[in-house]
Amino acid sequence: KISLIARYLRLNPSGTFSQLFEKQALRLEVVVTFLALLELIKRRMLRTEQSDLFGPIAFEPDSDWDDDLSFELEFGE
Repeated sequence: KISLIARYLRLNPSGTFSQLFEKQALRLEVVVTFLALLELIKRRMLRTEQSDLFGPIAFEPDSDWDDDLSFELEFGE
């Protein structure tokens, strides 16, 4: 899912969490994608904003973002 977010950001300068899904996403897909988003935030590669409670979660690359960066994960893929 980190790769999905990276591909999305290659085509778009920013986005919202809901734009990462097809119309009918499985609950597991939503959870795993959210965890991927949190991992990128933890690594300071994404900036996020949520202006309202339960509002859309907007994200954009942070200054540390590198399109050519390979994403190594702690648990493998």
